[in-house]
Amino acid sequence: VVLLDLALSREGRAFATELLTPLREETGDLEDAAKTYIEDGGNLTQASRDLNVHRNTMLYKLDRASKAIAQDLRDPETQFSLWLAMKLDLLAETADNADRAVDAG
Repeated sequence: VVLLDLALSREGRAFATELLTPLREETGDLEDAAKTYIEDGGNLTQASRDLNVHRNTMLYKLDRASKAIAQDLRDPETQFSLWLAMKLDLLAETADNADRAVDAG
């Protein structure tokens, strides 16, 4: 409930937008690369396998993602911040879709 309240708040949406927009504006699926890397616990080899890309390609994408958000994705605090932004964004989107479905039906 607390995370949902944060996701729907102006501050929560701003936090998620601030971190995710630079990744979404870049070409090359940087958001997906960062998400997979974080979900794999920072394991570069596993993330590259999950995305079916060469390890060097994954390194390149993570370097570009780090530059886009002006933070080092190897840093655990950055990983947590980005993970939280992704979860808040997903919660807000899900809640918005549920509200629209209830209003329509």
